Amino acid sequence: ITEECNTLKLSLASVQKEREAAEEEVKLLNLRVHSLENVVRDLQESAENANQFDSERKTALQQLQDKQAQLEQLQQLNSCVESKHAQTISALHKQVLELEDLRKAEEKCREELAQEVQRLQKEAEEQHRSLEEAERLKEKLVEVSFQTSGELKVTEWVADIWQNSEITVYV
Repeated sequence: ITEECNTLKLSLASVQKEREAAEEEVKLLNLRVHSLENVVRDLQESAENANQFDSERKTALQQLQDKQAQLEQLQQLNSCVESKHAQTISALHKQVLELEDLRKAEEKCREELAQEVQRLQKEAEEQHRSLEEAERLKEKLVEVSFQTSGELKVTEWVADIWQNSEITVYV
């Protein structure tokens, strides 16, 4: 019985270490979740900025088209007015190009953030599976710790874990 108790104590200590490691992993996962939430928030802000830039670009493009139409009418009437409108058109054209560049940059940033979100989600899923496996091992240890039928069941349980899991158990 003393040897069985010692074996159970060693198994309990090992699983407690695994539990502590799992708790530490949970803390890391919580940090990653927070990081992921920040990335998602940044992605949403980026999408809003991209929409705003696109809207501004469309507005500027519409203004450019309106000014170009006005310019065509005024070319027949007054060369002085034509010069002023040409300057306005040039400025609006430049603004459209700048807004287009900003929109493209925001779109690229949003794509990079989306890729980062996917990478972090995959990591979180892998860590979640590891936590589930650690929880299963913890439950199995609780079952084993209440059994009093001898060292054979503990040995069978450890062998079962080694065969059915990627987790290394130290007894």
